[in-house]
Amino acid sequence: MGRWKDLRGTLIAFLCCVSSLYKGNAAHTSFICLHAISLREMSPSTPTLCGALLFFLLVSSSLPAASFDCDAGDRTALLKIKKGLGNPRQLNSWFPATNCCNWYHVGCDSQSGRVVSLQLSDTYGVVADKVPAAIGDLPLLQVLALKNMPGLSGPIPRSFAKLRYLGVMLIKNNSINGTIPRFFSNLPELRVIDLSDNKFTGPIPPGLSHGETPLLILRNNLLTGEIPASYGDVEYTTFDVSHNRLTGSASFLFKNRSRSTFDISLSWNQLVFDITEAALPVKLRTLDVSHNRIRGGVPKVLEDNYYMYHLNLSYNQLCGEIPTAGAMEAFGAESFLHNKCLCGPPLPPCRH
Repeated sequence: MGRWKDLRGTLIAFLCCVSSLYKGNAAHTSFICLHAISLREMSPSTPTLCGALLFFLLVSSSLPAASFDCDAGDRTALLKIKKGLGNPRQLNSWFPATNCCNWYHVGCDSQSGRVVSLQLSDTYGVVADKVPAAIGDLPLLQVLALKNMPGLSGPIPRSFAKLRYLGVMLIKNNSINGTIPRFFSNLPELRVIDLSDNKFTGPIPPGLSHGETPLLILRNNLLTGEIPASYGDVEYTTFDVSHNRLTGSASFLFKNRSRSTFDISLSWNQLVFDITEAALPVKLRTLDVSHNRIRGGVPKVLEDNYYMYHLNLSYNQLCGEIPTAGAMEAFGAESFLHNKCLCGPPLPPCRH
């Protein structure tokens, strides 16, 4: 019954979002709906639906249905972007003499005709070795997606500092390198950042996301150094810095049980801290800190984390008896393997 309640609530949110898409700014709606869905208390069965919802919202913002003409400056910038990407065939609809609001992968504001969404994914024929700087010449851009283009490399252009209205940035599964720009912290509307599966190096800059319940995914890069302690003061819905080369402590991420943080992944780094007394958010759904150098014991508060469906503490230096009451009954041995001296069910019994 509880699962149906979660699914029904998500479906209602989906229908509301779809309805609002045709009443105004699609890019803004997709951004708001993304956060509305992420804040729901979901069962394990609903993330797939939410993923489909996000895909629908982002694609819907690019549907060519505009009857108003786009801004001339935006059209010029888009044509420079097309040229910078090597004129890939996926952008064949981008003709200079046509309305750029009707071009595939482009979304415009229904009132002003300004480009607010640019979403390029699996763009065949891309021969560029760098991200087009002309993207920064779309001053009202709110949603930017550059995904699944392994030939796209080079650093993030400095021109991105001009994107003052950017709220969603999905630059993932490319070959982009260099450091994560510090000027991202000066983009006041930036809420959702996914830079996963690239080749970013250097430290994580402080203050990457703003506003309430942001999302930060930096998974599978070459980042080094310590996670800035200031991230412990941000109530992320998702915080994923896994598969990097990060060092130091991350204990500051676990200091408030009441936070609405749903997903934390720190795995495959070189983090060192004591997790015994960690104040894990009570609504946490996934926690993966595997393949680090974390010490102490398994936090007893996990017994009350009934929203959690994925837990991985393996390949660390944890020791002591595993709590077994409450929510901990759901997790098998794979959640605790390859630690220093953990014992008790679901592992072999402790030797007292």
